[in-house]
Amino acid sequence: MAHRSILVVDVTPGKRDEAIKAFIDRGIISECADAIPAFVSGRVWASDINPDRLNVECDWSEEQGWHDWIASPVRAKQMEDLGHYVAKVVQSEVFAPVDIT
Repeated sequence: MAHRSILVVDVTPGKRDEAIKAFIDRGIISECADAIPAFVSGRVWASDINPDRLNVECDWSEEQGWHDWIASPVRAKQMEDLGHYVAKVVQSEVFAPVDIT
């Protein structure tokens, strides 16, 4: 069953554009896709309200994919290299779809 993860972070004040560029240059989403077979897609969103907030949403073919990513050495290396941009993790969670029909 498909799942979606939400990662909301506040970046170091005034560094959002730099963080986004570093994220893109590093190929964060591509690295995740290469490392985790259950990865489907990912997007980054910039807040219109908070100039230092980013939201990363990823879709997974199954919940275990998100858990595998959280434990992945590839993710750990990304955090080692780019974690200095993260001032605070606001939310990190995985969600299952709800049938509302």
